[in-house]
Amino acid sequence: MWPAIAKTFTNVAAACAAAIVIGVALGTLLRSTAGGISALVGTFLLVPGLMSLLPKSWQTDLTPYLPSNAGESIYSLHHAAGTLTSGAGLLVLLGVTHDDRPEHADRLADKVRALRVFPDADGRMNEPLGDREVLCISQFTLYGDTRKGNRPAYIAAAPPELAEPLYERVCERLNAQRGVFGAHMDVELVNDGPVTVMIEVP
Repeated sequence: MWPAIAKTFTNVAAACAAAIVIGVALGTLLRSTAGGISALVGTFLLVPGLMSLLPKSWQTDLTPYLPSNAGESIYSLHHAAGTLTSGAGLLVLLGVTHDDRPEHADRLADKVRALRVFPDADGRMNEPLGDREVLCISQFTLYGDTRKGNRPAYIAAAPPELAEPLYERVCERLNAQRGVFGAHMDVELVNDGPVTVMIEVP
């Protein structure tokens, strides 16, 4: 926890420095210190208010890119849904079957955390998750059976009353950001590599 807090303070300083640089740049462009300060204040305080005048779909698409949200994403320990995040991390698509138990969830989370899939200084896949972020999404369709016919059968997927507590347990152990269990979601992924790994625990 302490390394994360120290990193947060460092990132707060970086966010403030970035705001100062933006203010100086605006002042230079406007050839006025007062104008630069006014433009900076307007960007951080007035623009979010003006966003409410836009159509709802525009607000949803543009809000993550507001300077205030971008700054918060730099220094926050935990990112809220819909905000920008920095750096590489893992997207975990988690499927639960009927035989899964809490100890399986714990082993899976520990395996994900220990998995050496990130590049080291030499560019080799050699580093574990460390302080990087995890987004964990429940995905019952991983247990779709396509051996017969053209429509997948999901008999092997655990029912929600079994799957949801195990999903929450994995998320807690990984300190992961979460999707909404059982909801229809639009999930965006930039798959670097691409690297996709399937993990099963006995």
